[in-house]
Amino acid sequence: FTSTYTSLDAAVANSKNLLLTNHGERPMRPLFGCNLRGVLFDNATDDFIAVMEEQIRSSFKHQLPYVNIKDLVVGTSDINPNQVGIQLSISLIGNEFDTRQIDVTVNADNPAQTTY
Repeated sequence: FTSTYTSLDAAVANSKNLLLTNHGERPMRPLFGCNLRGVLFDNATDDFIAVMEEQIRSSFKHQLPYVNIKDLVVGTSDINPNQVGIQLSISLIGNEFDTRQIDVTVNADNPAQTTY
């Protein structure tokens, strides 16, 4: 495991963990996670992106209240319909000047991939 030395680095690691976790995966915390892979199999409606964004914002509000989401972009893949790309720009509440970018690809077929 890579060590984190600043609060913002820890928030990035916690954010990726939250995004990539489904409900029921964490013992003793059944509602932890954004449950995004479950949403991938919902019907593709016009408001699919809005539902994903709301689910991410709601999860962050309840699980990581110290993280401020500055920008959130959710996009679908033209090549793979079971894949969603998420780009977050986050900062800590009280320190909005230092930000980090998180890019996550949630794929229903393979484990999620992250970069930051």
